[in-house]
Amino acid sequence: MVAPLAHVCAAGGSTVANAVSAALHFFAVAQCMMREPWPEQPKIMNESHFDIIVVGGGSAGSLIASRLAELGDVTVLLVEAGPDPPPESMVPAYKDFMKTGAYNWNFTSTTNSESSKALEGGIQRQPQGRMLGGSGSANDMVYTRGFPHDFHTWADIAGPTWDWDAVLPSFKKTEHLTDPTILNDPVLMAYHSVEGEITVSGSKQTSKDVDTFLNAFNELGFPIVEDMTYPGRFGAGRFLHTIRDGRRDSTATAFISRAGFENRGNLFVLRNSVVTQILIDSNKTAYGVKVTRDEESFIYYADFEVVLSAGVFNTPKLLMLSGIGPRNHLEEMGIDVVHETPVGESLHDQTMVLIYLTADVDLCTLPKAERHIEMIKYLYNQTGALSSSDSMGLYMSTDKNSDVTAPDFAIYPVCIPKNVGFRNACPSILNFQKHICDKLGAINEEKELLSFAVVKLNPVSKGNVKLASNDPKDNPSIYSGTFSDPRDYEGYPEAMRTVYSLVNTTVMKQIGARVVDYDLPDCNGLEVEDDNYFKCIAQNVGMSAWRAGGSVSMGAVLTPRLKMKGMHKLRVADASAMPATVRGNVEAPVIMIAERAVSYINEEVKATPYDISF
Repeated sequence: MVAPLAHVCAAGGSTVANAVSAALHFFAVAQCMMREPWPEQPKIMNESHFDIIVVGGGSAGSLIASRLAELGDVTVLLVEAGPDPPPESMVPAYKDFMKTGAYNWNFTSTTNSESSKALEGGIQRQPQGRMLGGSGSANDMVYTRGFPHDFHTWADIAGPTWDWDAVLPSFKKTEHLTDPTILNDPVLMAYHSVEGEITVSGSKQTSKDVDTFLNAFNELGFPIVEDMTYPGRFGAGRFLHTIRDGRRDSTATAFISRAGFENRGNLFVLRNSVVTQILIDSNKTAYGVKVTRDEESFIYYADFEVVLSAGVFNTPKLLMLSGIGPRNHLEEMGIDVVHETPVGESLHDQTMVLIYLTADVDLCTLPKAERHIEMIKYLYNQTGALSSSDSMGLYMSTDKNSDVTAPDFAIYPVCIPKNVGFRNACPSILNFQKHICDKLGAINEEKELLSFAVVKLNPVSKGNVKLASNDPKDNPSIYSGTFSDPRDYEGYPEAMRTVYSLVNTTVMKQIGARVVDYDLPDCNGLEVEDDNYFKCIAQNVGMSAWRAGGSVSMGAVLTPRLKMKGMHKLRVADASAMPATVRGNVEAPVIMIAERAVSYINEEVKATPYDISF
């Protein structure tokens, strides 16, 4: 952080000292200018009443609360456990810094007996943003929606209102596209909008590493895709990102910071406040929440309804703490059962296997002086390398049937600059065993690492979310279920072999690329690049791709309108409501779910009397 230095370092009398002082002052002022105009923390009396209480100010909750406040005559309380996002979270190039630390829940899974053998204790990291904007303030800002086939599956489970044609308008409602290539293509623009609040942009400047990866995949026969959100796409292409004027854009920045509700008086955004219980009466009607803030307890009442948007892990945790969930588990935790329902029992996630390459020629490492120049450019006017995120991926199918309409694998390459402290970051982000982190870290001290995440987009394995105890301060118990169904190994050998084949392309030979051997005891006796070898690697290093959903899913627990089945005035709108996985990042689908929730609530607010059907 720059600002503290400006206070510590007193200016001297020399020209050099004055120049240094001026530079420090510039950095301090620039840092202040980077801060978003977040609303003041409201002072709310105990037992205050609101029409609607939204629990969780993440990607869904920030949008829902803001949209509902637009009604004007509805009072909305948004309760967020974390603080405002820090200035560094707004810098696109600093996205990885948000995956651990004080602004993250730092969730981990329980031991996975079926997989993750090369992770310490078989435990997987499950990062989730703990600040206004939630994971939308901490993720890679990649904008993808999934494939039409995904939403046909949703419709089979949750009804026709969740089919692709039905959800597309909700995707478009929030989108403000600025990518010139797509804007000038009428076919692509049929799936996009320029009218929404969240900026969706292309890469303002290309990078050598992404160009190299694209050319290598193309040489293997994969086509180049202009729009990675276009239905039915297969091949390699650059992703769109939620970046606005060189800064991260999220539902928090778009709907809270820029919305201007501080003068309206009907939206109250309460931060650093943890909801510990949903209040439910004898008729199974939610009527408020218990909140802990600064070691004090408060009760706030919701006269119309409570909306849970606390995230895929915290939403089921809060429901179970409130007596809503599987009877046997609640009784085991010493919690009175209010409503028996399979909360937490259908967790789905995508599986990630990391393959590392290294090379003799640098693709993404900048000289120290150039890095400093880029930082100055960014602080001055939010331009340069720090202001954008140039990333790409490959969508491929290992199913050779001609009627396949969606991929089963994605490959995401990332260039890790030379000597960036990978050895220290490896345990906290990936939780690899020490000998693996040491090996990769030693390579990174001398050379770049080229990381290829091979992701199974449609796994059938299921996990679950349970309570670790009945203490709200304890994190939930998360079983990821990675490879618990052996069918999820299918296709991995071909997808992983694709990465290994990259080293034989002309463009990768030119940089001297080669695969890094994990040196795993379980796999060392197997023939390299044999199917069993790749399955062994997957079983050892496979982990969550951090795209979990379905822990309070439509169909099993929720109605198609996102209401809790068998209860009144309680709705869930976040990734936990997803009835099945989507092939890609979950940020845009979560925002789409939030838009659908708003439309349902608006309809019911206008209805007389309030529709309590379930």
